[in-house]
Amino acid sequence: MEARFGCGDHRNRFPVVSPRLSFTWKNILSCSDGFMEAIRWRVGDGRSTSFWHDVWLGDSALKDRFGEIFRLARDREGTVASFWRSVTPNGVWDVRLRRNPGGAGADTLPDLLRELYSVELADGIPDEANARPTKESMKWENIKYAWDNSRRSFYTIFGWK
Repeated sequence: MEARFGCGDHRNRFPVVSPRLSFTWKNILSCSDGFMEAIRWRVGDGRSTSFWHDVWLGDSALKDRFGEIFRLARDREGTVASFWRSVTPNGVWDVRLRRNPGGAGADTLPDLLRELYSVELADGIPDEANARPTKESMKWENIKYAWDNSRRSFYTIFGWK
């Protein structure tokens, strides 16, 4: 999709403002919260996957699983690759925080690091998105809303009913 529709930054892979997208796709993708929850990223080089917002490690986004750490993070928008440093032969995960975590954050930071060190980035291999439908993303009202909006846009442009 990136090559075809000119998608750019990792947070907005499917821009609904692109003139190349059809009315239907613009409206389906306007419901992107549910859509993006249904995507699971297999990390290659880590350059296309959002570290905090995408589902790539475990069954939910890291910002949801490690909320206290996310709130303290200096970089909340970076890609997986931007958190990896090749300063040693094995590399280092560099999750910079504004201050030392307390309470729940102090307890969950070792868990986050343990999970991160189970991942190896692969230079030159692009990240890959895989469909992972969830109950929320597949709710009939979400699908119907996108379909109804796409039809409404089509009728507005052409004046049909």
